[in-house]
Formats: sequence, C-alpha cells, structure tokens
Amino acid sequence: MEEVYMIPQKDMEELIQHYKGELTENALLTKAAKIAAKKHVLLKSGLPPAIINAKTKPMSNELVHLTK
Repeated sequence: MEEVYMIPQKDMEELIQHYKGELTENALLTKAAKIAAKKHVLLKSGLPPAIINAKTKPMSNELVHLTK
C-alpha cells in the first residue's frame, strides 16, 4: 500500500526545489528531492518519535544510496 502525504502541492514543489539545491546534480535528483521532501514533512509532523523513526529510516537509507 502506498502512503499518502497530505501536503499542498505548492508546498511540496517548494520543498522539492529546496532539496534540489542541496543535492548534487545527477539523473536521480528529482527522486532524491521527493524523498527528502517527504522526510522533511514527516519530521515536522508531530507524530510520535518511534513512528517518525520507523518511517524515515528507510528514506534515509534510500537517500544515501541515491546521493552517493
């Protein structure tokens, strides 16, 4: 099942642009930026730390893989 993040499209686009500036230029830049934006939203969501950790750990691993 795919997770759905409730964030206005405008905000998501701004977050993607922000993280594009932080990531190196490569073919997987957009995918990495989307993952970073989703991780950012989760970290700011106010969910319990255990849930945030469980959801962001795989994202962090994938970001490391995409940005190497």
